Amino acid sequence: MLKNTNARVVKKSSILLFATFVTAGFGGNGYNANAEEQTLFKKTAFASNLSTPTSCAEEDNVNIPISSDNLRYFIIRATHPSYAVGTDNCKENRDNCQEPVPGYPCPLPPSVFKLFDDGVTVVEAVREKEWWPKKNIFMDRESGLLFFYASPVDKKMGIIGDFQLTIYFGKNPKIIELLKKNLNISKKIFSKISPKIRFRDITGIASKLLKKEGLVNAIYSTSDPINFNIGHTIPFSNESMSDLEMKTLGKGSWDKVSEMISKKRVFLNLKEDLRVEPEIAFTIEPRSKPKNNLSIPIVSYHTAALFYKNGKKELLTGFEEIFKLVGMDYML
Repeated sequence: MLKNTNARVVKKSSILLFATFVTAGFGGNGYNANAEEQTLFKKTAFASNLSTPTSCAEEDNVNIPISSDNLRYFIIRATHPSYAVGTDNCKENRDNCQEPVPGYPCPLPPSVFKLFDDGVTVVEAVREKEWWPKKNIFMDRESGLLFFYASPVDKKMGIIGDFQLTIYFGKNPKIIELLKKNLNISKKIFSKISPKIRFRDITGIASKLLKKEGLVNAIYSTSDPINFNIGHTIPFSNESMSDLEMKTLGKGSWDKVSEMISKKRVFLNLKEDLRVEPEIAFTIEPRSKPKNNLSIPIVSYHTAALFYKNGKKELLTGFEEIFKLVGMDYML
């Protein structure tokens, strides 16, 4: 990372950025100009300079997205500009800056701030001291396991887009087998769901599938009174909002909206009599782990089951590109 804040105050003409793209070598028995041209095109990434001029040293104005339909990864090497940058330090310089943030860039003050807001989608960053960089916490690309979860909310409809998955960089065959079993069990549960089936019967099917594989559903829920479930409805997928709910969504605080959506969920547990009807949507997300084996972690994949008016059904996953990106081809 470049620590010199002045080095970040760059205009478009001051950017010095080199990218080395890692690709495989060319093969073939003879020279073919057209084939080589096509191969080169496929192995090319395109960079767009969307940077903007700025006179504020603390503004991140360098924006160069790099895209490719074929490359899986690349290496970027950044260097200082050819002109003198002065002392290399982390002291802030807020000359010509608006809306100063005390203490930026080091140390970072705890806060919540928007990264993106187009009126429909809002992405916020939560910056708390406990999540500041630490020398003893890092991503292990050799054997690490990461558990991701996000729950964006559509501001106009109140529909949640829960997304959760487990990523594993290691080679432990027991963990790999558990990852495959977990996702396959969710797919099997979905395949056995028929119209009018009750949520408690779906949960019973899930329990039998988990037991057959020697697994338990290691979940503790503070929202579900039964405290054991494999998923929940996506609120407002099969019912309209009341006037009060629409008012809360439109003018209520985020805490009120979050509470409203959370209480609106109906859980797939062993007592729920709600039946599967057209236009309903719910998650299937068992959290699997071997019974009585603390050496194997809990894993989970958040899938969404959709049921249409015409009687068709669909299971949304969306993990495939991520599996390819991180080398988990055994999940495909």
